[in-house]
Amino acid sequence: MKILNPVCVLAWYDCFCASSNDSCVFWVCFMVSAKESRDAYLEYLNKIYSEGQVNVSSSGIASALNLGEVQVRKDIASVSSSGRPKVGYDVAKLIKDLEEF
Repeated sequence: MKILNPVCVLAWYDCFCASSNDSCVFWVCFMVSAKESRDAYLEYLNKIYSEGQVNVSSSGIASALNLGEVQVRKDIASVSSSGRPKVGYDVAKLIKDLEEF
């Protein structure tokens, strides 16, 4: 599945090839809503928090949710300012910020 550029914050187009061969000429896309995006972030963050993880990087979130790192940073920047270079985001604070969004 390939994620394309977003049309707004906390929403993106999820696209997949509808062709059965390798040279795809027809893409099927649908927009994932802001609520679904937020819920996906929250589900992942609550999971890692319950496992004892205190900080998380945007690249870690992106990898786990199959998103681009830039998209994750943009999404998080729209709801939280808790990120720190080389440390990442405080998971508990990020969960709180997303729940209040």
